[in-house]
Amino acid sequence: MRGERKIITALFADIVGSTALIQGLDPEDVQHLIEPVLELMVEAVQHYEGYVANTLGDGILAMFGAPVAHEDHPQRALYAALRMQTRIQQRPPRQSAQSKPLQIRVGIHTGEVLIRAVTAADLHVDYSPVGQAIHLASRLEGVASPGAVVVSQDTFRVATGYFEFSELGLVTVKGLASPVLAYQLQSEGLMRTRLQVAALRGLQRFIGRKAEVKLLLSSFEQSCGGLGQVVRIVGEPGVGKSRVFLEAKNAFRGRCRILEAAALSHRRSFACLPLIELLQDYFKLDDGDGDAVRRGKIDAAFDAQGSEVAAEKSYILFMLGLAASGSPLEQMESTLRRERTFDAIRRLLIRESRAQPLVVIIEDLQWLDSETEGFIDFLIDSITGEPILLLLSHRPEYRHTWDNFINCREIRLTPFGVEETGQLLSALLGDDASLDELKARIRALTEGNPFFMQEVVQALVEQQKIQGPAGRRRPVGRPAELNIPGTVQGVLSARIDRLPNPEKDLLQILAVIGRTFPWSLLQQIVDLPPETLRNLLTRLEGAEFLYQRPAFPEVVYGFTHALTQEVSYQSVPRERRRELHECTARAIETLHAGHLDEQCSALAHHYSLGAHASKALYYLQRAGLQAVRRSSHDEAIKHFTEALAWLERLPPGVDRTFLELQLRLSLGPVWMARRGYASDEVDKTYSRALELCAQAGDDSLRFTALSGLVTFYVAKGELATARRLAEQLLSLADRARNEVLKLEALGILGAVLFKQGELQIALARLEQGLTIYEAKKHARLAFVYGLDSGVLCLSFSALILAMSGQTTQALERSDAALSLSRELSHPVSLAFALEYAAELYQIYRDTARVRTCAEAAIEVSQEHGLVYRQAFGTVLLGWALAVSSQPAEGIDKIRSGLAAYRGTGAELVLPHLLGQLAEALGMAGDIDQALAAIEEAKGFADKNGERVYLSDILRLEAELLIRSAGTEASSDECHVRAETGLQQATSIARDQGNWLFELRALLSLHQLMTGQGRGKEARQLLLGFNQNLLGNLDMEELKTLRRLTLQPT
Repeated sequence: MRGERKIITALFADIVGSTALIQGLDPEDVQHLIEPVLELMVEAVQHYEGYVANTLGDGILAMFGAPVAHEDHPQRALYAALRMQTRIQQRPPRQSAQSKPLQIRVGIHTGEVLIRAVTAADLHVDYSPVGQAIHLASRLEGVASPGAVVVSQDTFRVATGYFEFSELGLVTVKGLASPVLAYQLQSEGLMRTRLQVAALRGLQRFIGRKAEVKLLLSSFEQSCGGLGQVVRIVGEPGVGKSRVFLEAKNAFRGRCRILEAAALSHRRSFACLPLIELLQDYFKLDDGDGDAVRRGKIDAAFDAQGSEVAAEKSYILFMLGLAASGSPLEQMESTLRRERTFDAIRRLLIRESRAQPLVVIIEDLQWLDSETEGFIDFLIDSITGEPILLLLSHRPEYRHTWDNFINCREIRLTPFGVEETGQLLSALLGDDASLDELKARIRALTEGNPFFMQEVVQALVEQQKIQGPAGRRRPVGRPAELNIPGTVQGVLSARIDRLPNPEKDLLQILAVIGRTFPWSLLQQIVDLPPETLRNLLTRLEGAEFLYQRPAFPEVVYGFTHALTQEVSYQSVPRERRRELHECTARAIETLHAGHLDEQCSALAHHYSLGAHASKALYYLQRAGLQAVRRSSHDEAIKHFTEALAWLERLPPGVDRTFLELQLRLSLGPVWMARRGYASDEVDKTYSRALELCAQAGDDSLRFTALSGLVTFYVAKGELATARRLAEQLLSLADRARNEVLKLEALGILGAVLFKQGELQIALARLEQGLTIYEAKKHARLAFVYGLDSGVLCLSFSALILAMSGQTTQALERSDAALSLSRELSHPVSLAFALEYAAELYQIYRDTARVRTCAEAAIEVSQEHGLVYRQAFGTVLLGWALAVSSQPAEGIDKIRSGLAAYRGTGAELVLPHLLGQLAEALGMAGDIDQALAAIEEAKGFADKNGERVYLSDILRLEAELLIRSAGTEASSDECHVRAETGLQQATSIARDQGNWLFELRALLSLHQLMTGQGRGKEARQLLLGFNQNLLGNLDMEELKTLRRLTLQPT
């Protein structure tokens, strides 16, 4: 189960008097009566893309704005409510002497809820809203009269103008201590767009955008000269696209005819609505006109244009739904009818433009239906030589194909700059010095978006946080107390302070208890009679401080807003706070005696803040270990570091030393995962753990501490030190005759030997570890040492086998590592296996699989905050992109990954990662930068003794030198350096038993020598390579080898 906080509009609907209606009916008759009405309700909700969260016997709970967000969710809910009422009225009457017409009532409220996503056994996901918004919507439905829709003030505020309402005044709502202001929905309103609604309360003076309006005027003048124009205004929501059009219209007015339409979010699934709106504007059809009046207006318009256009009228009437029954167009093939309809509308507009210049405005194309979009395409192709200006607006995500039109222009609107923002805030608020702080906060919040600024100010006016007319406003109280983002804490404090003392005292107690609290826990802590407590909770719930969530086996209450809890918590005196925390902890122990595992985190929290040292330590350690098992690394770090801080309060002694040692060893693998193996935190944690082992005189945990330190040295690239310590680990394990310790020692030592290029010795150690490893027995050790030893041994041995030419076995080992890692529920081991699988496929130049594995590793790493693994995976992904025709993007990713990787303090594998950067730069043609990366790679390989990829790095350097020879004055020197490097690469790979890299170096050397006219010598080099060393006869390198050795010199 997961949850998400969202602002939604909740809709409750039910059948009026259903209990009386079904009295005495058979259950099947009840179903036949109720089910069609429920289906009608559900259809109305889904018609406007709402979500039915629950069916409640004779009604439904629906929500708009979740699980998929819609910015117009209040309007959608209201349209759905109207549709329900209309369709219930259209139902045929029930056939019974006692029958009464069925009626429904609806309650609607807009507010914040917790949306819980519950996954069923069949993987179907249901969404359930929890919060005050749901309760209030339900109770508003309860006060609605039959056939009515009642909405809250919150819904009314955002929907007024779009709809018509009548005020019901204050109504008593069951469960709420005070009456609430409610409204009854009457009908759709006249307004369709945000700008139209804003005009109701008065538009601010036009600010900025002079260049944009000037460009529109220029396009208008050109269109008036017979050169049709298309202008698109593109911008994020709220930047003022519609306002720019309005100012342009005011400038055009009197010189042309203007037709307007807009696409609407909730109507995008309805074909041709903007086109119909355009025609209604052309023929001056009003919403109140009946069909006969509409036909009369259309007839008059066509009669004025002459008999030759009469044929077009039938298509217009059909489009507007005014065609007579039995019209031949009903039987016409749809594609042909569409083409002729479009042509009829096009001709209509062109004729109008020849009588007077025509401006056609269509806004919000991002919500356009495909049919209207098709008409726009059709129209644009027709207006080149006509006095028509087509103005379009849309958001950046909308895609189009109109830029090929010769007279198409785009205007990009961006948020206001500092100057325009200041001008708008001055117009909205004024210039009094008392407003400076408020303006700064609004500026920071809205970032120059004019619509957002106006909405914030309007909210402050409604909340009576500012007073006075626009341009002369004053804050009420200090600006820090205003109810705007950035001052939330001050606002909530003021709100809490307005509560009566009993409610405020209870809220403070609840804030200490936590975000949520079951009824049984409240009874243990709050010293009040149950009935009094329930009444106070109900009042707090009604005031929207709390919500109530039905749960099994009891009701659970919770704070509606986390910040409300935090502000209330901070207002409690510290001594009282400590008392309440300890009281809460004792109550939890009592209620959950015998099964405290799920309560460890809460108990750790309360005992820590209750200043109970021994119990705080106990539960912090348990909570940390639980977080480790869930791979919740940040939580584990928090618990363990808090526990270490508490240790300082205990007197020195063996117990304290041993407890600190346990905490350090638990914390070490978490730091590895979260900060990287080479981080200072890992070094300090394990170094301190070794000191504690010496102080305690206990060698039993020395192996674990030393193992962590070895891992640190490996990641730092200090391989000589790491090898020495790893051999000590193996000696410790052998002396202890402990196979678990030996398994860990073999894995670490094998990894070090691999990095040093001692492949065959490394393989022997790794395979020895695999003979010990049993997943069921050893999987838990991943949480102790930071990585599963089985995954480590399989992954590194796969690479060695690949380098040794044993392709089949290498792929089998890698697949086994991936399978094992997926079974372990240990994200670090999974990311590790994926990245080393990617490295294996990189050896085989299989870019598609490298990319797949790297992307999967990055996803796991991002989810669990594994910075080291994410950085490594990013470099691998960058390489895959770079060598598969995306060099620029790939290089950027490699550099980004390298920067993040270096940020962890690690130097291990830097030679290999820098080699990948060099290869990518070479493919992009940047030879100098590529060679610089090679030099750095060789430097790290020499410094740290990491030689496993040195042969390949030298081969790559030689190939880059050969490519650079044509641009350098001394090409002979480049060839000499290249040949020397390739000979070194061949020798290193041969000494390592890295037959694949040896062959690759030989093939490059053969190519160089052949180009110098030394073909016979080059062929002899290849003949000296033992092909039997490579087990995969289909390997591309072997095919090339056989082809070259069979060619005559």
